[in-house]
Amino acid sequence: MSKKESRPAWAVFLCISTFLVLKTLDTINVNWYNDYSTKILKYERGIKAVILKAGSTAFAVKIGSTESGHMVYVIDDLDKGMSVTNNAAAVIRSIAHELGEIPDRSLVVYRDTDGQYDGLCVQGGCFVDFYPLGTISENEAISMAAAAADKREEYRDITGIELTPSEHGKDCLGNGQHEGVECCCDECNFYLSCFPGYDIKQN
Repeated sequence: MSKKESRPAWAVFLCISTFLVLKTLDTINVNWYNDYSTKILKYERGIKAVILKAGSTAFAVKIGSTESGHMVYVIDDLDKGMSVTNNAAAVIRSIAHELGEIPDRSLVVYRDTDGQYDGLCVQGGCFVDFYPLGTISENEAISMAAAAADKREEYRDITGIELTPSEHGKDCLGNGQHEGVECCCDECNFYLSCFPGYDIKQN
């Protein structure tokens, strides 16, 4: 019997499932907005985006929406002055001031100066925390953020718990209270609902 004939059914299923997941991640469609009044500029990667500053942080942001209705914000660190990583709260405030507050349940991803993307949890118009995506593909980052948002919605529908920032902050790994640490949800021991992008990437 050949190796092909002896391949177990679960392996075939796994291969097909993996292909379908990757295919979904690769084919998400975003309708990018082009009307930013006079704020549209082109920058070094040749993408139409708004160039903004938050203190000494220079960054670009482009806005769109997915077919499922998620607002999409892609923030790009222009490597001038303080990094977006170290000034994220001010960056989100700057976007709100110039372009309007980021709605809850929006997909917000950030490209650092090394080309890596992470997700930003934004609730109530405020930056809460990053969650890891671990990809250099903008499209994959948006797709993973969309899957993360869907998980949060599913959790909210099942439990009735709204995933909002905790007032005092909790340890998202479920190890008790940690002063000054903020999280995306009230039930912080449910780690994959706080930062489900991690789960998506690892599995």
